[in-house]
Amino acid sequence: MNDQTKTKDELISELNELRSKIKNIRISHIKDNNIPSTLSKISDEYLIDNELNYGVIFQLSPEAIAISKFETGEFIDVNDNFLILTGLTKEQIIGNTALELGIELNKSNRDIFLNSTEKDKNLIIYETQLNLAHNEFHTCIISSRLIDYKNDKLIISIFRDINEIKDAEEKIKNLNIGLEQRVHERTAQLEETLKILRNEYDEKSKAQIELIKAKEDLAKALNVEKELSAMKTSFISMISHEYRTPLTVILSSSEILRRYFEINNLEAKFYKHLDNINESVNTMTRLLENILVISKSEASSLYIDSSKFNVVEFFVRLVHEQEFSDKGVHNFKFKIESENIELVSDQKLLKQVLYNIISNAVKFSPAGSDIISSIKTNNNYIEISVQDYGIGIPTEEIPYIYDTFYRCKNSGTLRGTGIGLSVAKKCIDILKGQIEIETEINKGSKFIVKLLKNI
Repeated sequence: MNDQTKTKDELISELNELRSKIKNIRISHIKDNNIPSTLSKISDEYLIDNELNYGVIFQLSPEAIAISKFETGEFIDVNDNFLILTGLTKEQIIGNTALELGIELNKSNRDIFLNSTEKDKNLIIYETQLNLAHNEFHTCIISSRLIDYKNDKLIISIFRDINEIKDAEEKIKNLNIGLEQRVHERTAQLEETLKILRNEYDEKSKAQIELIKAKEDLAKALNVEKELSAMKTSFISMISHEYRTPLTVILSSSEILRRYFEINNLEAKFYKHLDNINESVNTMTRLLENILVISKSEASSLYIDSSKFNVVEFFVRLVHEQEFSDKGVHNFKFKIESENIELVSDQKLLKQVLYNIISNAVKFSPAGSDIISSIKTNNNYIEISVQDYGIGIPTEEIPYIYDTFYRCKNSGTLRGTGIGLSVAKKCIDILKGQIEIETEINKGSKFIVKLLKNI
C-alpha cells in the first residue's frame, strides 16, 4: 500500500506516532552534552522513504533543522525554525554552504567536523559561533548525524541558540570573579584589621603591665610618703611640745620677775625688757601652733571637737588679747548686734582662724589707724569680720594668699611668715565655713568669716 492509497485514519495514527518520536529529537542545553539518543535511533529509511512523515517531523519540530550534503556542505533543505534562526529565506539558503552564506566564518570548524563524522556516524555534538539574523554572532549547539540516502551521504543537523545561556554563564563567571576579588580584598582588610587589633592588644597589654607596675610603684611611694608624713607630723608635734616647755618656763619666769620688780619698786626700765620677753614668747608659741596645724592638716589628722559657746564673748576676748599686745598702736573698734550669740563649733580651730586674721590686720596697718571688728547673725550663719585700713592686697595675688608661705609683693619688709592665712583657710574648711575678702590697694582689707551656727 503506497501513501496515496492509505486511509485517513492510518495517516493520522502514523502521524501521532511520529510526533511522539520527534519529541526526543530536542537537544539538551546542558554542558555535559547529555543529548537524547532519539535522533540516532530513527532509521535512515524511516525518515527518508516516507516523504509525508518526514515532512511532518521536519516542520513540526520546535528546533532549527537543516539537511546538507556531506561532501560539499550545500544545504538541500531547512525547516521554518532554521529560517527564523538565520534570518534568511529558503531560496537564499538552498544550494549554498554555511561559509558562503556567512553563517559559519571559520572553515577549519567544518574540516574538524567532517573528520569526526567520518570516524563516528552516530550523533556528533559540538559548540560554535554562528553569524545569525541581524549580523549578530550567537553561540549555538549543533547536533549532527551522518545518514546514507540512495548512495549519497547527507548530514541532518539540529541547531539550538544558547547565546542567552552563554551570556548568563559569562555574567556568573564575572560575578564569581568579582566576588572572589571582593572576598580577597575583604580578607586582606580583615587580616590588616586583625593585625592592627593584635598590635593594639599587645600595646594595651604592655600598657596594662606598665600601669600595674606604675600603680605598684605609686602605692610604694604613697606608703613611703605616708610614713614620712607621719614621721614629720610626729617630729613637728614633738618639737612643738619640746619648745612649749622652755617657752612656758621663760614666760613664767618673766611674770615672776615682773612681780618681784613691783614688790621691790625697782626701776620701770626693766618692765620694757620683760614685755619684750613676753611678746617674743607669745609669737613663738603662736608660730608653733600654726606649724602644728599645717602638719596635722597635711596628715589629715585635724578633727573637730565641737561645743556650744558664746561666740561674741569668745571673739571679743581674742580681739582684746591682740589689743593688749598692740599697746595702743591701733584703734580697736567693735560693731556687735548682740551680746550673746551661741555657736556650736570647735573653739581651738576657730581661734586659729580669727587670731591669724586679726594678727594680719595689726601687722599690715599703719599706726593710729582703725581696726574694726564686727559680728552678726544671718539666717543659719554667723558672720565675723575684721576690717583694716592698711596696705591692701593686689587683685592678681588674691588667688594665692592662702598658699603656705606665700607673701604678697607689697608686704615688703613687714614681719610675717606667710602661713597665717594658710592656717586660717585649712581650719575654716574643716569647720565647713567660708572666708571672703574685700580689698583695695593702700585702702585696706576686710576679711569676712561665715560659720554655720551648728556643726
